[in-house]
Amino acid sequence: MFLQNGEPLLIDMDRVATGHPFAEISDLYYFYVVLGEDDPSVVENFMGFSYQTAQQFFISFLKHYLGTEDENKLNEIMEKASLLCCIRQICKIRSKVFISETERKKMECCVEKLSRLTDKIDSLIF
Repeated sequence: MFLQNGEPLLIDMDRVATGHPFAEISDLYYFYVVLGEDDPSVVENFMGFSYQTAQQFFISFLKHYLGTEDENKLNEIMEKASLLCCIRQICKIRSKVFISETERKKMECCVEKLSRLTDKIDSLIF
């Protein structure tokens, strides 16, 4: 939320969710990890700090939020977040009138990743 002319301005309303906190974890994973996977400068330009810092921030947040240093648990949550992010990316690309070759390739990568992840993940509960 920002203030504009002394009035509160709500932003990013398309990502507001109620329910399980995993929706928020997945959003954070998207912004701090997924956005920079293909081009780290995207995160650097958007956030103003390095992609490596963004990844470290996400891991620190996750450790604190979950109250664990257990690498297996952290990886499990990140895989689940990755699954939701793949779905999100596919939906975002498919909503466009024109899909570029780069976007088509990104979608194919997401579908491949979804296939691998759905073989491993049977629930989003953590």
